Amino acid sequence: MKKVLVTRPEGPAKDKIAEMIRAKGAEPVFCPMSRIEFLPFTLPSLNVFQAIVFTSGNAVGTIDSDDRLLKSLPCFTVGDATAELAREAGFVSVTSANGDVLALTDRIIERLDPLAGPLLYLKGAETAGDLDSKLSAAGFSVESAVVYRAVWLEKIPENIKFEINHTRLDSATFLSPLAARNFTKLIDGSDTPIDLSLTKAICMSEAVAREINEEAWEGVLTSPKPNLNDFVKLI
Repeated sequence: MKKVLVTRPEGPAKDKIAEMIRAKGAEPVFCPMSRIEFLPFTLPSLNVFQAIVFTSGNAVGTIDSDDRLLKSLPCFTVGDATAELAREAGFVSVTSANGDVLALTDRIIERLDPLAGPLLYLKGAETAGDLDSKLSAAGFSVESAVVYRAVWLEKIPENIKFEINHTRLDSATFLSPLAARNFTKLIDGSDTPIDLSLTKAICMSEAVAREINEEAWEGVLTSPKPNLNDFVKLI
C-alpha cells in the first residue's frame, strides 16, 4: 500500500485530504508542518466593505457560522482549496485565483472597482506574498486583520524520518508555500540524513513548488489546477 505524507495542520483541509488519499487505496502519514493558533479579533463595520479576501483556509475557519452579513460579501481566495472551504462555510459568491498571490491580485483588479469601497483581508501572521501592498498600489483601500498564526514544527519527528528512510513514503503533499518552505528547511537542517530520492513531492501550485528543493526528490509534481481533486490525482 502506498504511503503519503500529509503536512497540513489539524483542520478540515487535513481531514479531507486524508479521506481522499484513503479513497485511492493509500495510507496517509501525518506530519503537520505547523499548528494553528486562532487570535482574538473584532470585525469592523461590514457595511463599508465591497469584498472579503482570504489567502488561507485557516482564516476561513475563524468566521462565525451565523455571520450572514459577512458571508453575503463577494469572496476572493488564492486557490480552489480555500474557495471550497469558503463555500462550505456559507459564502455565496466565491472567486478563486490559481493558487498564486499575483493571480489573486489580478483577479481582484479585473473584477472590482477601487472606488466601490475598501476590501477586508483576513490573514495569518505570516503570508506568502504581499497582497496588501499589491492591492494598495492598484488603488484599493485594504483593511487587514491577523486572525491566526502558525506555530511551525521545529524538527522532523523520528518516526517520520524512519518512514522516509526505511519503509518508503511514496509521496509527500504540500498545499501552501510556507509549509513547503518549512519542510525544506527542516530536511536541510536535520542532524541525521533524510533520503527523499525515492519520494515524490506533490504541490498544489507553482508557488508551492518553488519552495521545494527539486534535486532532493524523486520528482516534483504540480497540480494542473489548484483544487483538491486534481491535486490528489497525482498520488
